[in-house]
Amino acid sequence: MLRRLLDGPPPAFPPALDRVSQRWATASPRARMAVTGAAVVVIVALAGHGAARSPWGPAVPVLVATHDLSAGRTLQASDLRPATWPARLVPPSAPRDGADAAGRVLAVGLPAGNLLTSAHLADSGLAATLPPGRVAVPVALPGVAVTAAQRVDVLTATPDGGGVRLATSARVLSVDGDTVWLEVEREEAAAVAGAGAFGQLTVAVLPAGG
Repeated sequence: MLRRLLDGPPPAFPPALDRVSQRWATASPRARMAVTGAAVVVIVALAGHGAARSPWGPAVPVLVATHDLSAGRTLQASDLRPATWPARLVPPSAPRDGADAAGRVLAVGLPAGNLLTSAHLADSGLAATLPPGRVAVPVALPGVAVTAAQRVDVLTATPDGGGVRLATSARVLSVDGDTVWLEVEREEAAAVAGAGAFGQLTVAVLPAGG
């Protein structure tokens, strides 16, 4: 059967497809470019329509770090680049223009590729409330019910099944989903951030005034 198909006449295309292929073969280069351009426009429009219907909202302009930025750095134009993030993942007060962020001071470190928010800036947001010697550290605490202004001890497990207190009486600055911003001593920040990066943190909520 396969040999008969190979030796016989070529298969016939549906009439409509055959007419389209003939017109494409005889079309001028300019006409082909016009058709191709129109197809690209339609595809881009459909993709944009799908993004606008994303559950996280349409893309909005943001600023992200071009390289690792340390706390205390005065931001320069080369430290940030424009990007787009889904609207629901961007705090309303996040800077959108590099000119607005240039010259501002970072209160906390900002790793490369991360979104710049007002909470990172020393003269606004969370950092404006920090007393001398204290810093703000974001940590992931999924499933932990804490609220702003509470005091907590920050704990991590040890390989022998015990635990270590990494920070004492840390103040909860804000809660955004599973991310909790904690005010800790500068000397405690590295240990808290390091353990938090591996998801090995929990907290003990202290009584009011504790």
